[in-house]
Amino acid sequence: MLVLAACTAPIIPVAWFYIEESLKLPVTCLKCVNDLWYAMRARAVYQIVLYTFFSSIFANFSYTAGSPIQLYMVRVTPINNTISDVIGNAVVMGAGINFLIGAFVTVELIGEGHEGAMYGLLAIVAILSSPFAATLTKVVDNWLWGLSNERVQVDDYTVRRDVTEAVLLMYGMSVVSWLFLFLLPRQMETQDLKHDGGSSTLFGMLTVGYLYVALIWSITTNIMGIFATTNFLLVAGENGC
Repeated sequence: MLVLAACTAPIIPVAWFYIEESLKLPVTCLKCVNDLWYAMRARAVYQIVLYTFFSSIFANFSYTAGSPIQLYMVRVTPINNTISDVIGNAVVMGAGINFLIGAFVTVELIGEGHEGAMYGLLAIVAILSSPFAATLTKVVDNWLWGLSNERVQVDDYTVRRDVTEAVLLMYGMSVVSWLFLFLLPRQMETQDLKHDGGSSTLFGMLTVGYLYVALIWSITTNIMGIFATTNFLLVAGENGC
């Protein structure tokens, strides 16, 4: 740490004496909101938001029996779990490549003056899809198969069949996420789409609408799963009884 600190110490006077920044007037919150709404109406933005949100939902779709299978059916030991985590890091490479490709497009979308707002918007869209996908996973798995801890502990033919179907559905959802790739323009085409793609108030409102619904859905279902008076409902991820 001391060696690294000594190597970076000369940067402090360099940054103090040689970097000059021009004075910028403060921007009001209303102007930021108006600029963000103007950006949301642009085809380049709502098209990429559409791709990011819906492809991430299907890509993050999973199955609820993963932890019970490890605990009750397979009885995974800590050493097995550690080895699996090390080998499983190779799977993360795909998610990293997906993030990198999305970052290229994000750079092309960012305009001067609202860099933080645009990057934050696309980051929130990607993050918001994860809890929404988790909620859908719970609802679908409990509606179709009811894969509870008690069922997994039985470990009979029907349980294994249902688990297999749930895993196949997860892989099928990953394949479905590829169908949205046509919405993702190439890096150089993004600028052309930004300047010549036009804008639409209707699609901008629809984009804000489904993102708002996803946010409310995720918050509501997760809160309902906490309380005993609502955690049994199908919308909260249980069997509804």
